[in-house]
Amino acid sequence: KAKSQIVGSMAPTAENHESKRNKNISWKVRPAIPADKENVNKLLADSYGALLKNDYDAKLLEKALPLITRANDELLNCGTWYVIEDDNGLLAGCGGWTLKQPPKAKEGSAVPHLRHFATRSDMTRKGIGKAIWEQSWKDIGRLSPSGLDTTLEVFSTITAENFYKSLGFEHVKTLSLQIA
Repeated sequence: KAKSQIVGSMAPTAENHESKRNKNISWKVRPAIPADKENVNKLLADSYGALLKNDYDAKLLEKALPLITRANDELLNCGTWYVIEDDNGLLAGCGGWTLKQPPKAKEGSAVPHLRHFATRSDMTRKGIGKAIWEQSWKDIGRLSPSGLDTTLEVFSTITAENFYKSLGFEHVKTLSLQIA
């Protein structure tokens, strides 16, 4: 079982780009651009390589990591997929959303999808993923100004399921994906 689909309805939250755990950490959320590709690849390799090993078999990760630790060119160009830079200009996280379905999404799904979230392994639990979520929610709120009836989808790793649950998502079903 490689991923879970989590679907939820969310209420908007206030923006905050300063860590609540450490007031000395701040960052800049900005749309990703194609020039970020190499640094996003490094971030994904660090994050997924370190964090997924607690929940997945080493043989599965050997096959999966080369596929999931590559920046998606469509996401780098969409304007709704973000990177977070720390005070030194280093990428600390990435993620965002699209209306376009991710691979393996249910055909005909016309809801926003959260896409390819990751946090640098030494920066987890500092509010980075939540800051990207808040920027994404702000964008998505423009699609549904009332903010009350917006359903979102995310395909989550087992590792990230608690993060999405902390945002108010709920586990709907477990998906098994074929790794080439």
